Amino acid sequence: MAAVSTEVQIVNSFPADKLFKILSNIHNLAPKVVPEVYKSITTIEGDLGVGTIQSHVYGDAVPYTSSKQKFDVVDVNNFYVEYTVFEGDILSDYLDSIAHRIKISPTADGGAVYRHTTVFKCKGETKPTEDVLTQTNEGYKKVFKAIEAYSESGFLLYLQLISIMAVVSTEVEIVNSFPADKLYKILSNFHNLAPKAVPAVYKSITIIEGDLGVGTIQSHVYGDAVPYTSSKQKFDVVDVDNFCVEYTVFEGDILSDYLDSIAHRIKISPTADGGSVYRHTTVFKCKGETKPTEDVLTQTNEGYKKVFKAMEAYVLANADAF
Repeated sequence: MAAVSTEVQIVNSFPADKLFKILSNIHNLAPKVVPEVYKSITTIEGDLGVGTIQSHVYGDAVPYTSSKQKFDVVDVNNFYVEYTVFEGDILSDYLDSIAHRIKISPTADGGAVYRHTTVFKCKGETKPTEDVLTQTNEGYKKVFKAIEAYSESGFLLYLQLISIMAVVSTEVEIVNSFPADKLYKILSNFHNLAPKAVPAVYKSITIIEGDLGVGTIQSHVYGDAVPYTSSKQKFDVVDVDNFCVEYTVFEGDILSDYLDSIAHRIKISPTADGGSVYRHTTVFKCKGETKPTEDVLTQTNEGYKKVFKAMEAYVLANADAF
């Protein structure tokens, strides 16, 4: 059986273990990031280990409709995967199968090298042309770069890795009359305003380190209306231009005994009428199998709504100060 192979190599800034986790979740990520390439990726059998069979349905940018593949090797410790495409019109009429080998190697600067080797196993003498080999590699580069760009936000990656990490997310959305830039300024002063507007929820918010930029650490002491006493959080993203903030609660009894951390993402979007939409996404990262109940998720969202409305009322009542 004749075989023709080609390889693409991509140097990137992701640590090897993180990149492996990202690509281990490609069945969920790819249809969201590059729907023109992958309409859907469905696991037919298995749990992403050896023997797992997946069905791929391709998008309009691909000259094939579907394929099926089977995982032959999954080496988590060495960031290595092998799988074989054994069915589908992607094989055309001259291929018996297509074998893939993906190897991720760490680099000295903390990044990684992604190597994707494709081996076309031919039925007879007909072989893929040089154009096919080039298009194959260019296609993998485009998909990789799209997923890389999607994952660089950090928080979106965090949400998408649900199948890898034990996490539960919830989101509250509040439409309001404040212009987006004004609401962002108000919430940037949350540490001063909240203890005045809702002292039953926040006794105090203290900046331990930083200047409200990335890396800033705050201490929260809660009021009598909250069943916890305190927490500490760190700012991971502060995007003033896009009215977006991400921070992680990493310490305090608010984590109970089953949470490793709680990640938050606040995004403010302007509306056509001059107001804005406030979106607060909360992601509970669990230590084990225990997860927050539906009641906890509901209470979380209702709590954010009450705090937002209290802050809104406080600002309107003290309009001269804002």
